[in-house]
Amino acid sequence: MPLPTLLRRQTGSALVAIPLTLWGLATIVTQLGRGGKIIRSCDPTGLIVPDWRFFAPFPAEHEYHLLYRDELADGTTTPWQEVNFGQHRRLIHLVWAPHRRMEKGLFDATSELLRVTDSTDDMRIIRLSTSYLALLNVVTHHVDHPSQARRTQFLVIRAAEYEPSLIPDPMFMSELHRLENVR
Repeated sequence: MPLPTLLRRQTGSALVAIPLTLWGLATIVTQLGRGGKIIRSCDPTGLIVPDWRFFAPFPAEHEYHLLYRDELADGTTTPWQEVNFGQHRRLIHLVWAPHRRMEKGLFDATSELLRVTDSTDDMRIIRLSTSYLALLNVVTHHVDHPSQARRTQFLVIRAAEYEPSLIPDPMFMSELHRLENVR
């Protein structure tokens, strides 16, 4: 192959490889949290160098669990039971996992409820918050209750799923709510 043709191919490859390499390095540096100011000064919108931090800037270090119990007609209460919409994970869930929407919704509603409880001690405001009503709706309409149940109550606990040595932390307990018109 003649030298000019070889140089043109190498130059063409270099013109593609060098920018892609620089872009890849800038993306990695951004993900690692290094040099962000310099990169953002050149690309303030993040259109060229993405900042794909799927679990950041504050990754979840715990999970919220929604539990409920019922007060029966004789005044006794049932043991706490967890509301569980999860499924056993299968390979197809890497691509398609619609059941995760309910899990995400519960996580978001729980997080919002805890933000509301941090901002006020007024139970009237808390009970009228969208997050409280959403969790109450799940507990009253999407779980089974014994036929003799008259009222229900929910509890939000925080636990570290992969740290079994940590004791679950109760974060919020609702009032008892009537179940008469649920069935």
